Amino acid sequence: SLLQERMDLLAGSTPHLIRSDKQVPVRQALEGRQVLAFYFSAHWCPPCRQFTPSLAQAYSQSRQPGQGGGVEVIFVSSDRSQADMMDYMRNTHADWLAIPFGSPAVQALSSHFGVRGIPALVVVGRDGAVIRQEGRQEVMAQGAAAFAQWESLAPVEVDTSIVELLRENTEEVKRDAGDILVKLLSNIVAAPNNMKYRQIKLANKTIEEKLLPASGAFEILFSVGFEEAEDKLILPVSVNVKTVEKFLDALKNIDSKPEVVEAVNTQPAAAATATASESSALIQPGVLTREREFLARLVSCSNHMDAYEDKAAQAKAISVMPVEQLNTKARAKFEAAKREDPAISEDLLRDILLLEMKEWFKTDFFSWVDSPACPSCSSPTQSSGLCVPSVQEQQDGAGRVEGYRCSMCGVEGVRFPRYHSRPEKLLETRKGRCGEWANCFVLCCRALGFDTRHVVDWTDHVWAEVWSKAEGRWLHVDPGETVDKPLVYEAGWGKKLTYVMAFSKEEVQDVTWRYSKDHQDTKQRRILVRPRWLVKNILELTKKRQLRYPEEEKSGLMKRRLAECLELLTARSVGEGDRIGRQTGSMAWRVARGEMGTSNTEFVFSPTKDEEDEGMMEVEYDCAADKYFRGGRVEVVPGFMSGVFSSANVGRKVESDWNMVYVARGEGNCDKGEVTWKFKMREGLVVKKVKLLVGSCCYESGVVTWQLCSDRSCLLPAAGQQLETEQLSGSSEIQLSARLGGGEGESAWQHTQLFRCPRDGAAGLPQLKISIWMGKSEN
Repeated sequence: SLLQERMDLLAGSTPHLIRSDKQVPVRQALEGRQVLAFYFSAHWCPPCRQFTPSLAQAYSQSRQPGQGGGVEVIFVSSDRSQADMMDYMRNTHADWLAIPFGSPAVQALSSHFGVRGIPALVVVGRDGAVIRQEGRQEVMAQGAAAFAQWESLAPVEVDTSIVELLRENTEEVKRDAGDILVKLLSNIVAAPNNMKYRQIKLANKTIEEKLLPASGAFEILFSVGFEEAEDKLILPVSVNVKTVEKFLDALKNIDSKPEVVEAVNTQPAAAATATASESSALIQPGVLTREREFLARLVSCSNHMDAYEDKAAQAKAISVMPVEQLNTKARAKFEAAKREDPAISEDLLRDILLLEMKEWFKTDFFSWVDSPACPSCSSPTQSSGLCVPSVQEQQDGAGRVEGYRCSMCGVEGVRFPRYHSRPEKLLETRKGRCGEWANCFVLCCRALGFDTRHVVDWTDHVWAEVWSKAEGRWLHVDPGETVDKPLVYEAGWGKKLTYVMAFSKEEVQDVTWRYSKDHQDTKQRRILVRPRWLVKNILELTKKRQLRYPEEEKSGLMKRRLAECLELLTARSVGEGDRIGRQTGSMAWRVARGEMGTSNTEFVFSPTKDEEDEGMMEVEYDCAADKYFRGGRVEVVPGFMSGVFSSANVGRKVESDWNMVYVARGEGNCDKGEVTWKFKMREGLVVKKVKLLVGSCCYESGVVTWQLCSDRSCLLPAAGQQLETEQLSGSSEIQLSARLGGGEGESAWQHTQLFRCPRDGAAGLPQLKISIWMGKSEN
């Protein structure tokens, strides 16, 4: 018998239910169902009419076993007449059950579940416990997948052998605790509606002296369904008395062989494998419910990794990425790194390509959305609540749709679909919040062949990790923020992390400790689930993902996993976290970010034959275009670093939020920076006159010093002011240098900037433009 209490409630109020205009006895109608979803609704209610088609579609798509077929919807009508109710069902509803119009069960169920408004969808498990009080939100967010999730959460059977924990006590302690537990549960079975017996005062002397010291005693009470309420434990009336009877029987027969019996918990393995070493302190009230929800999220996140392996989705990602350009830039930076250290591994090229792709993704491809702009007047919009996803939005992977309205022009119904299950859709929209950023970025990484993880922070953030073969470790990559700075969330953002789980196509891993600046402090916050339960389920999910892998590949993955576990055991200091990416794997990071300690690219500008004939050479750097030009805007050198003679701790930066670009010191590196350009005449030619215009800006106490030097003299150009001079006349070469220093605090590196301008064009702002007139040497 299933859902005994609910069936009794229904059968006592109405002898039958309705399906397709036909009457069906209650017990026959519910036979074989694992979960009931009571749908409180009415045709006269506009939100109900809006939601019902979505519920009907999700119901129809979930009728197969394992896909939600064990969930039955029962319509509880608030219509004003039987005719209205039947029209509503024929025109909009799916082929689900309904309580007859005017049945006393309608009011009884509304009161029982505390329904205060419609539409409402209350989902109930076979144990009589509420699985979801707000099932409507999950249908709007997940569609048919919500039914599958509810079915997976339906209690099947529980191993009441958790009472075996009492055996770990001395015989006297076991006997005393067992007698107390039997008495407590017997009172509830004898008088299930008497709230006096459903309460256990923790200050009671007998409880303190006999029950608290007994290992396993409180685990049993929490497994039965007791919850903590200030100074007492309370067993909610929603807990099925049959469950209490099962635990009572197990306690009475503790000295006989335990057997598996039907009850309500959905995590029997976790309970059965608990040991006396796991004290009652580890089993917090409601832990079994939390573990059930935690596991559902783990499974959902793990299953989502399959979306990134779709070949069509990966091909679509490749088609929107400038792969050839990214490879060219990565190769140029790798060659620069190799000149610094010829012994570096070819594997480093992949790390540099990752950084190039991440920078392109952040600055040129994806954008942040707090609220969508009004399609009519482009003003910011205000949230108006959730909308029901359209069929097309659901097909495109929208779990839910946020609604917005414009307060300026009054436009209603501005929609913002939150695409998730099909990340390739984000290649079209190219916008979202952290969830969309990470979702799309992981797809792009997998399309490029990177071994990638989707990392979920239980305190509401998402990012990626990518395996570096060059370094033999996982790299933290936040596509909208930083690279390889795992402590940024706690040290920089002030987050208090609890669980950080990483999912890949072959495993699930708890990586919390990589992102924790204080392991002991983090442990104190990890109270949602039992540690051993978490390890067990993570390993089981990993085993499932590797089920068809060859033994050799499994062995390699296990070795990598063990090495990672050893790494996670070592806590990082905040200082180390800030420096990661500049010391470990330093060549890749510093080359790609312009953070080389000293970079001698030794590029030299010399006049072309045409310029020699004209007697004038002109070189210009455009920071917005990130290109060097010769006279007449003829492009000659792409990329800021490619045109410098030498540099130290400088690079081009992009502020996507402010839509600005500039050259500055390395991010987070407040040491001095310097960059030099060199201009050399050909043999027989010398400088006659120079005209120069450079741009730079300083904030706080930042200082930029410009120098224009030859072998004969040095000048100090002023930013934003054109310098025209013949003081360098007769020189065969000149050098232009900028030195950056000063600034305040951790952002000092940002307080000196060269060539700052909008990303879409310099708009007349001074960049770097030098004109050199030359003539024949008199010697």
